[in-house]
Amino acid sequence: MTHTETLRTARDALLAREETHAQTLGLGIYRTLVRGRLGAMVREGYPGTLRCAGNTVLDGWVTDWLAECPPTAREVHRVLVDFGDAVLARDVDSACGDVVRYERAMVLAANALDTGVCAETVSPTDLALQARTHASATVLDLAWDIPGWLGGTEILPRARRMSVGVYRDRDDCVRALELGTIAARLVRALTAGMPTLGDAVTVAVADGDVPSVEQIADLLEDLAARGVLVLGSASPQRNGRRCE
Repeated sequence: MTHTETLRTARDALLAREETHAQTLGLGIYRTLVRGRLGAMVREGYPGTLRCAGNTVLDGWVTDWLAECPPTAREVHRVLVDFGDAVLARDVDSACGDVVRYERAMVLAANALDTGVCAETVSPTDLALQARTHASATVLDLAWDIPGWLGGTEILPRARRMSVGVYRDRDDCVRALELGTIAARLVRALTAGMPTLGDAVTVAVADGDVPSVEQIADLLEDLAARGVLVLGSASPQRNGRRCE
């Protein structure tokens, strides 16, 4: 057996559902330590998911994830994203599924790297500029009020359709912001990489009532102030953290 095959056998034994193989190889204690560390990592990275699903269900998801699609990344945040992907590939209760999607987006936002310069200010006269969202920014369409539930004491989230922007602000704190229809479309258009800021605005207002120039200006100013709009290139952004 080659060295690579030996390592693969040991990995499979450590992550298998049953501990028999690990015990046979004399790896029982290491199996406990490895699985315990990965489980603790998931609980720390997905506290809302633990609250929604409960200990037993979450432990079952971790067991299935390790047995069926074990993590291969070295970075903690990539391991957490892999767990989220594995859970979302299942038929998960819609409320808990939204919690997983939300917390997965928070992990990605905290660790996104970007070489762009955040726009200091934007006005309607800047619509010819090339602009995009910061790499941390994304929009989630949720069927449940996950941000409100995470900040409250209710047992389960309440049903409420909403668009939420997750992003990292100028202080490298991960934030969540409820977005209106036009704001959500604008952020999506900028994330998709429209040629100019004006093109993104055109897409955002293509359907429904057209807002006034002042409303568009206020929206652009707000996104710029939050560090969501990026122009040009500069030194990479630092990794962020989740702020309370």
